[in-house]
Amino acid sequence: MSLTKQLPKLTDTQIHELHNRLLEACTAMELGGDWREVFRRARHRRTGRMRRLYELLYNADRADIDRAAKHLVDPLNDGQ
Repeated sequence: MSLTKQLPKLTDTQIHELHNRLLEACTAMELGGDWREVFRRARHRRTGRMRRLYELLYNADRADIDRAAKHLVDPLNDGQ
């Protein structure tokens, strides 16, 4: 299942966790670190849907992550 199809199925708690991991990955990327390491560690700590999601993020390229991030943000702006 694609990354963007996984996102609508997440609970609020899972979305909050994903948001934190994405912030960590972005910070690592900006500081020149390995952003995939964030998803690798998260993948090994979780099970089920979140593990599959972190696996997808670990293997994703920058464009895939941009699309997923946009999909997370766009539903918030639909009511405006």
